[in-house]
Formats: sequence, structure tokens, C-alpha cells
Amino acid sequence: MKLAQLIHNPTAGAETYTPQTLVALIESFGFKCIYTSSKKKNWKKFDSSADFLIIGGGDGTVKKVADVLLSRRILDKQYKVALLPLGTANNIGKTLKLSQLSTEKIIQSWKKPAIVPIDAVQLSGLLDKEFFLESFGFGIFPHLMNSITEKHKKAVGTPEEELQMALEMLLEIAENYKPKESKIFIDGKDYSGEYLMAEVMNIQSIGPNLVLNPKGHPGDGILETVLIAEKDRKKLIRYIKELIKGKEIPFPVNAIRGRQITLSWVGADAHADDEVIEYTKEQEVTLDVRNGILQFILPKRESRKS
Repeated sequence: MKLAQLIHNPTAGAETYTPQTLVALIESFGFKCIYTSSKKKNWKKFDSSADFLIIGGGDGTVKKVADVLLSRRILDKQYKVALLPLGTANNIGKTLKLSQLSTEKIIQSWKKPAIVPIDAVQLSGLLDKEFFLESFGFGIFPHLMNSITEKHKKAVGTPEEELQMALEMLLEIAENYKPKESKIFIDGKDYSGEYLMAEVMNIQSIGPNLVLNPKGHPGDGILETVLIAEKDRKKLIRYIKELIKGKEIPFPVNAIRGRQITLSWVGADAHADDEVIEYTKEQEVTLDVRNGILQFILPKRESRKS
């Protein structure tokens, strides 16, 4: 019987599962499960006897666990990671096609899974950030992150209402945001200019389910950069309005693919994954893909990169 350590965010998403019911569900499929709450101070103490880790939560919880694994990968046992996407947006789970499956089907798949290498992206030029899993960028999106305060989050009830609120705030920002001057080089080619938004993507979607990079896969060794200039503002606004109406349409700006990216920009409004970066001077940051540095346990169909 395989032993799994569950790192669970009990406040994630709609809080569908209590710790007890989630552990019982996992063990009903023939696994032994150690429970750890991501809200406790000692959650980073992974059990050395565990065969694999389970992350039960949203994108933020995945990032927290990945940060620990990446910082300790030379010193400690290398854990394989299974994901139960229980958060609000679940952008990582959606990219890996897990959000299409029930929790029961995901757990069942761990008996005969595919072990899929997943990339992380190394950041050089920032003092307090080393890696990201999802995306890195500046402009409209981190401005939205700054605008969504705890007060706003408490004012809505369901995850769906929270996402709707975020889209409505994003629309207002997109209508008024001033472009930022930036220098951008992708595999040595110059894309410098003034942009409302620049997002370097390792997955397909960010934030309130903004699918900016529909063909991306976090295990292919490639990054996709989405650049939104003033000429693209109307396209972006139309895209957000359609999302608010509940319609899914293709993102109107194509991404630029590359392996090594250097960016510098003037002013604040930058982020790495779900963390806002507070810098007011011009920054130059280099991004390098660390191909397959993490190992995820996924249903076998996910062994094919899409």
C-alpha cells in the first residue's frame, strides 16, 4: 500500500471537503494518507517515508509546495506530486486537464499513472524571487492583483462570484491603464515597446481563467510571451466583456514562443505567479526554463504534451 502525504488548504475554493472526508476518500482507493494542513506552521515538514505528495488546493497551494521542493531538491528526497485542484481558478489544474475530471477519477488514476516532467522557470535579477510555475509579467494583470483586496474577497460568496468580480475589475483597469515602456528580448530578438500587459506564460491561463496561451504546456521546455500594446486594447476589452457574459472566445493576440527571455520595465505592477513584486525603478529580469525539474503524477493521457 502506497503512502501519500496530503498538503491540503482547508479554505480553498468552495471548501467542498473537510480534512476527514478528503483523507477518507483517498484511503478508500487503497492508499494510506498522512494529512497536513497548509495553514499550519509545520506544513513544510514532508514525511520521508511518503511515496508521493498530494496537493489539495488551488494554484497558490501548488506554488507554495513547489517553492519548497525547488529550494530543497538538492538536499532532500525528490517527491513526485499529485494534484487535486480544489481552488477557485485552478489554472494549473485546467492546463493539465485535471479540472475536467472528478476528484474520485483523479485519485483512481494514481494507481497506474503517468509521471510527467513539469518545468519551472528560473528568475535572475530579482532579490526575493527565484522561480515561477505559472506566469511572470507586468502591467494590467498585477495591477488587478493589487486591486483585489481582502475586503473585496469577503464581499463575495461563491468562487464563481469571486471570478466574476475579478473580471469586472479587470475590464475597468483595461479601459484606463496607461502603457508601460519596456525592453523585451525573446531568444535574442528585440520586442521592445510600450505595453499594457506583458505576460510570460508557462501554463495556459492565469487569474480569473484568462486563457492567454491555449496551446501551452508546462512540460515542453518552451515559454509563451503575450504582449498587449495600445493597438490591442479594444481586442482585450472585447475579450473580457465576452468572459463576463459567460462566453469563451479565443484570446485575440498570439503568443511569442521562446526559451530565454529578458525583460525590463519602468514602474511597479509586476508579479511572479500569485505574488505582486513591489519595485518602482527599472528592472531587468532574465527568465530561463528549467525543463522537467518537477515530476507530477497525472492520468496517462497527460503523458502526451498538448
